[in-house]
Amino acid sequence: YNLWMMWLALPAEYLPTREYFANDQYWTLIQDGVRYGSYEQRKFCVQILKLSIKLLKYDISTSHLKFINEEKDEYIQQYEQYGTLVEIIAVGRYINQVEESLPGLQALMRSQSKLHETWIITLFASLFRPGMQDNVRKMVISWYMDLAEPPLGSHASYLDFLLTHLLPWATQGHLFIYSTRKHNGSLICKHGERLTRYFNSLVSDLQDDRTTQSYVSSIIAYIDSKRGYMFPPAMAFILHGLASALSKRLPCLSAAEAEMLVKIPATTHISDLQQDIFTSYAAILCKNIDLKTVQDSKLPRGLQLLSSRYENLRSSGTRQDQDESREKTLKHFLEKLDITKYKCLSGSGLVSGIKHIREILDTEEDLAPEQLFKALDALWNELEIQDYMKAALVAIPEVLFHPKCIVLCGQSSELASLLSSSALYISQLCQGRIYAFSPLIQALRIAYCTSPSSVEYIPFERIIGHFTNNPPSPKPEFLLEATIAQKVQEFVPNISYDSYYGLPEQFGFACLMDLINRIRSTDVDLLQSIMDSVLTFWISQKIPPPVFSKSKHTSQLQVLLLLLEPIVKNNPQDVLRYFSMFKNFIFIESLPRHRYLLEWAIARLSLHSKDVGKGILKELSTTDHAHPKFLASVMKMATTIALLPNSTEEYTDALMTCLVALSASPKIMVRHEAQWSVPPVWEHAIRMGWNKVVGNTAFEALYTQLKALEKHMNIPAPRMLERLNPVSGHTLANLFQGAYLTIDPREAPLTTTADFEAVYANDRSIGFDSLPPPRMELGRPPVGLPFLDDSTTIAKRMPSAHDDSTARVDPVDATFLQTKGAVYHDPLSKPSDPSSSDQPSLLLVASLISSPPNLGGLSRAAEIFGASSLQVPNLTILTNQVFTTVSVSSHLHLTIQELSPEVLVNWIVERKREGYTVVGVEQTDRSIILGDGNKDNIGECKIPKRCVLIMGSEKEGIPGKILAECNICVEVRQWGITRSLNVQTAAAVVMYEWRRGWGGR
Repeated sequence: YNLWMMWLALPAEYLPTREYFANDQYWTLIQDGVRYGSYEQRKFCVQILKLSIKLLKYDISTSHLKFINEEKDEYIQQYEQYGTLVEIIAVGRYINQVEESLPGLQALMRSQSKLHETWIITLFASLFRPGMQDNVRKMVISWYMDLAEPPLGSHASYLDFLLTHLLPWATQGHLFIYSTRKHNGSLICKHGERLTRYFNSLVSDLQDDRTTQSYVSSIIAYIDSKRGYMFPPAMAFILHGLASALSKRLPCLSAAEAEMLVKIPATTHISDLQQDIFTSYAAILCKNIDLKTVQDSKLPRGLQLLSSRYENLRSSGTRQDQDESREKTLKHFLEKLDITKYKCLSGSGLVSGIKHIREILDTEEDLAPEQLFKALDALWNELEIQDYMKAALVAIPEVLFHPKCIVLCGQSSELASLLSSSALYISQLCQGRIYAFSPLIQALRIAYCTSPSSVEYIPFERIIGHFTNNPPSPKPEFLLEATIAQKVQEFVPNISYDSYYGLPEQFGFACLMDLINRIRSTDVDLLQSIMDSVLTFWISQKIPPPVFSKSKHTSQLQVLLLLLEPIVKNNPQDVLRYFSMFKNFIFIESLPRHRYLLEWAIARLSLHSKDVGKGILKELSTTDHAHPKFLASVMKMATTIALLPNSTEEYTDALMTCLVALSASPKIMVRHEAQWSVPPVWEHAIRMGWNKVVGNTAFEALYTQLKALEKHMNIPAPRMLERLNPVSGHTLANLFQGAYLTIDPREAPLTTTADFEAVYANDRSIGFDSLPPPRMELGRPPVGLPFLDDSTTIAKRMPSAHDDSTARVDPVDATFLQTKGAVYHDPLSKPSDPSSSDQPSLLLVASLISSPPNLGGLSRAAEIFGASSLQVPNLTILTNQVFTTVSVSSHLHLTIQELSPEVLVNWIVERKREGYTVVGVEQTDRSIILGDGNKDNIGECKIPKRCVLIMGSEKEGIPGKILAECNICVEVRQWGITRSLNVQTAAAVVMYEWRRGWGGR
């Protein structure tokens, strides 16, 4: 490529002729250099492309370039812009520059662009070379896939790019896992949705059936070749995109594609849900077989079975278990166990056995405890043997913790032990197998509510404490399966995540919190045990505590609020103990939502004891404002208490007195919180007719002044969100779906009112109405909460790739593109020969400098401004980490020589004999001033063409014996009063002035 550049720089008679430019290989070789070349080769290729376009004088039409000479200026402009984009995206390394360059790239991709589409494909392909930054690759390729209609697909080379580069990258599992999240109540995988839209758009935009068949066949063949290795969700998203696109086209697939599609559902190591999803997509795609060109005998054998399975899924949604005719008695079940020696429970027999026992429990009376234990023990042992198979693990809780089993525990210690140990073990399994959580909690809730004696046999305190302190969360693969199940419902409405994995975890959390909300006040030990478990970490946390901790969860404080009322009612003396404890938590807590819930808890305690309000006023009376965040919280609690129905005029008067003083606090947070607290307290006093407060002119003057402020005229949303009414607002809706969760850092609700309503609806459907009364009412869900919407992508902020509203592509200088990191030197320029008297040459001498950062900076500046060499006191500096960090690899591209201060004078004398002028950078009485502002000397360079530039030491500067050898001294003009510039800065200014004067000559 270097020789190629030199060729293009030769006189006109030696330049490439039309024959070369018309040869498609000429342009292919340039593209190969951009795709696969080294850093330097890619830079050369950009310059070769630009020069080649400028040299064209006639129309050219090849597979990689179309050129019309009459429109040469436009071609030059757009290929210049393309070269800049390559330097930024494929050669540079700054992510902000890449992002800002994408609109320019999109402009070049429009249909009226002069740039041949293969150059865009080449740029994209270059992003997949080894060593390319993954964040740049991810940004650019994701942006391209997000475009409304991906162009380029019509060119033959694009299919190769798709199969060789894009598909292997886009099907990596981590791209799906880390982009899956809840959005507006639904699960969404951003990368999966992107992949689906991309393939839908790609195939829909193909011009003819032959090209469509070629693309779809190649994509299906790629999936088939990677079957068993490709990330299963990636396969599903691609197949969905293909199915959506082909549903709008005429049948175009052949028997070969059908053969491959039939194999996809047989992929090993996938779940039942994934297998059924692949079955659905494969069957849908097989409907696009062109039966006019395919004989029935050539269709794959499994196609009929695939279609049958698909129709069954459409009608039922899940696999249908064969209903065995069986005697629904416990005696017959045990006889069958003995006859088959428990083999009847093997495989799918376990789920059938669980269903059998459930039917027996629902219908048979007078069950013998020993026989029931034998049956349940057999089921549990087989479940362990089958490694807690999903279907069985989901089904067994409602059998083990059936109300009849609970009742019979009083007659069988073995049965009670089995239920206790199995409940604990399943609760431990829920962390990795989230699908077991909702069935377990649902069964335990029914057991507790129907059988008061259940607390004697089931360790509720350990299970509830475990789930509160370690809320189970679904693994990424489960979230992805739920996302895919939502998508496949477009074609198969009956398929859903719930039909395979049961009720979602939000339902389980609603069951858990409703269970805690209904714990009987008589179960004092259970209430206290759960509270102690919840508070364990909060009491023992180190100071200062971390902002985020694996042991601290919002769920703990939510459960605390559910438990607090019955505990303090049973033990009124605990009110002040909990008040002191929660106050200490607030003192050290920094997370807003945790502080909010603790403030809520203290406000509720104030309803049980007037001493809580007195304690808060005592905290506000302090003159120590060293902890402003704590004082702000105390003011919020005091204001909340003042607004309660049972508040008194004396309390409000005392609070206003404190707020007057706090409004003048030297701490901004304290001052602002006091100013926010005054208006609602004053207005409440007016409503209540409290003359002692309203008649205080100091209070009135402060209120009037504060209400005139703009911030009180337009109260900001966060301030509105923080307001709490601990009486009317004491609801499950506010506790689990309240506005406090939207205060940064935001947190998704653990469960919602819709989930509680689903629990209550399920109770009604099974006739379950024997429930202890709830302590906290459900309430109404908050409306219009500003939960974070993170669905915005770069592509949404940009115009469509096919927006033809403008006749011309935007010029390269329409917006500034930052090109920091791109290379500007002319690849044709030859390195200067220091021995030639015709060439500019600067030898930078840093022998008097010892600081590694300064030497590193001098290396960087010397390389950038093209110094011939850098002299340093000792070459060991090249291994110094500080030096190499500051020099940022410049020392690898610069001649650096050792020159000790002791031999510096002799070395200078030798350079003088070679024709160099010695220039000292020093402030002296005869120094030439650089940048003196003389208009007559603006174009004159004051530094000789061939010079030795001497830099002085950091403190003493250039010593006298060295100054005596200098031909001239220069200094940089200063306008400020600081004594001098840093040595590397001064050197950079002087070298720039030298390069400005001689660099182009």
